[in-house]
Amino acid sequence: MVALSLLWLTSAQAKAESRTAESIWSESDAQQRAIEQIPLEDRSGISNTRCQEVGVGRMGSLPRYRCTVWFDPTPKSPAPDQQPPAPAPR
Repeated sequence: MVALSLLWLTSAQAKAESRTAESIWSESDAQQRAIEQIPLEDRSGISNTRCQEVGVGRMGSLPRYRCTVWFDPTPKSPAPDQQPPAPAPR
């Protein structure tokens, strides 16, 4: 059962795209920067967010925040020249 859940989670995220951003200010700033990289029409498809604090500098004394945001892109309509031909008039 656990393996099946992991497989489903992996396959769900495999179809999603992601954006990652970092900030020296805060976790919410890093998250906002990642979201700003996502096209406006795709922001409603945000499916997951993961943030972590990464220590940098001497002995990790300076915090840096890294957030990844996953989203499902909106399907794009085919270009006009790639659309199927219209049915013939009767």
